[in-house]
Amino acid sequence: MKKTSVAVHSGEFHADDVFAVATLAIFLGVELGDLDIKRTRDEEVLKSADYVLDVGFVNDGETRFDHHQEGSAGKRDDGIPYATFGLVWKKFGEKICGDKEIADLIKKKIVEPVDAEDNGIDIYKSLFEDIRPFTYSRVIFAMNPTWKEGGKNNFEDFSKAVSLTKNILEREIKRAKDFFEAKPIVLQKYNEAEDKRIIILDGEYPYEEVLKDFSEPLYIVKRSGTEGNFGVYCMQDPESFVCRKDLPESWAGKTDEKLAEITGVKDSVFCHTKRFMCVAKSKEGAIELAKIAINS
Repeated sequence: MKKTSVAVHSGEFHADDVFAVATLAIFLGVELGDLDIKRTRDEEVLKSADYVLDVGFVNDGETRFDHHQEGSAGKRDDGIPYATFGLVWKKFGEKICGDKEIADLIKKKIVEPVDAEDNGIDIYKSLFEDIRPFTYSRVIFAMNPTWKEGGKNNFEDFSKAVSLTKNILEREIKRAKDFFEAKPIVLQKYNEAEDKRIIILDGEYPYEEVLKDFSEPLYIVKRSGTEGNFGVYCMQDPESFVCRKDLPESWAGKTDEKLAEITGVKDSVFCHTKRFMCVAKSKEGAIELAKIAINS
C-alpha cells in the first residue's frame, strides 16, 4: 500500500511543524513510520507530496498549509496569527476530537500558544528576571542537534519530536474528553451541596475549571492518594494558585497526633506547609476539617 507522502521543511524543526505533522498522523490514524515524510524545500518534491506543511508559501486549507507567504495566513478573532499547526488544527481538529468544544479547548491550551510563539508573539509575562516558562516550543527546539552535534536535518531527532507531540496531543484530547464528561457531575455536586462553600466529590473529577466561576466554593473534599485517605483542597485561581481561603496557619506542616490535637479531628493525617490542602483518613474527618477551616 502506498504511504501518504508529507513534505515539511528541512533544517531546524520547531513546535509548529512538529505538531502539524503529529496532528496529520492522528487524523490519518497512522503512526509516524506509516508516513512517507520528506524534509525538504525542493519545489518538485513539494508538488508531488500529498500534504505540504510549513513550507512552500501556499495555504489552500486542504492539503497545503503554510503561513510564510506574503500576507501570512490570517489572524484569529483574538488577534493571534495562524502558524501551520493552527491551520492544520483548523482543518482537522474537530474531526480528530469528534466534538467542537473539545477541539476548541485543545486550541486554547496548546495550538494558539504554539502559533503565537512561532509568530514571535509573547503571551507570557515573566515575573522573575531571566526566568521564563519552558513552553512546548522550547521543549521541541531543545530536541534539535546542537552546533557541536551537527546534522540539522537529522530525521531521527525530528521523528522523536513528532512522536512526543503526538503522544501529548492524544493525551490532552483524552483529558479534554474526560473533562467534559466530568463537568455535569461536578455541577450536580455543586447544585446539591447544602453549604456551597464545601463541595464534596466522590471521584477524582477535574473541578477547578468547572467551579472557578462560582463565588461560593472555598474547599473541595475528595479522595487523596491511593491509601484511601480524603483531602481538603482549597479552591485556587487556576493561573495564580492563590487560595480563596487558606487553611488555618496553625495547621501548617503539622502531621498525625499534632494536627489531631490542634484540630480536634482524630484521624487527621497531614496539612501542607503552604496551607492549600490537608488530609484525613476518612471522608467524615475531611469534611470536619473543612468545616473547621471555614469558621477559622
